[in-house]
Amino acid sequence: MKTFFKIFIFLLSLNSLAQVTPLEDHTWYLEKLVIDGQTVLSPAPNSEINEITAIFENGGFETTVCNTYWATFEYSEISNSFYAVTATSTLGSCNNTINQQFENDYTQQVFIFNQPPLENHVYTYWFDQQGSDIILTIESAIGNQAVYRNNYLSLYKPIEIEINLYPNPVKDNFQLEGEHKDEIKSVKILTMGGKEVLSFQERQSIYDISQLLSGIYFVRLESDRGELIRKIIKK
Repeated sequence: MKTFFKIFIFLLSLNSLAQVTPLEDHTWYLEKLVIDGQTVLSPAPNSEINEITAIFENGGFETTVCNTYWATFEYSEISNSFYAVTATSTLGSCNNTINQQFENDYTQQVFIFNQPPLENHVYTYWFDQQGSDIILTIESAIGNQAVYRNNYLSLYKPIEIEINLYPNPVKDNFQLEGEHKDEIKSVKILTMGGKEVLSFQERQSIYDISQLLSGIYFVRLESDRGELIRKIIKK
């Protein structure tokens, strides 16, 4: 019985190490958040943000949006989970309101570093494979998620092609114009805060957005060559 118990504990420790090792073996690039079931894509590279990374190393954690956040974690020996022991950050702010809203969602809705005691906030994580990419998902106790990839080039590949949206401003629907328009395979409509509100997974001749409220939106155009962001005004 003692021998069995020792083997059981040994296997548990191996499982824990196996799960922590890939977590600490990569620089992770944040792809999106899932807040209250709604997808919020990472901001496209801009003057304030290039890529949003997360690094786990020797029980420590570092991630940067506009501010940099540091934390130390304790890992569970049984399940793929951890909680923060300490946390601190720089005290600046984003000039871009989209970046600021995303940082708030990331550090207050997924990682909760501003509500002690920190050990009350337990995070679970798991890995998926997508082609050659490893996908890391970290989920808070309330179900909000941060989703990362280990390959930045898979995350955001901007393309320089001339595609316009017509008409713009638009009342009910719009079309794509430009010699490369047939390369676009999917179209996503995002709020100014980066939240996805409408998605077209196949190329269409007309994109109906009549259900959306009046306002300004981002249109994310995706092709095999990469992604393109355009702004549209909904009347």
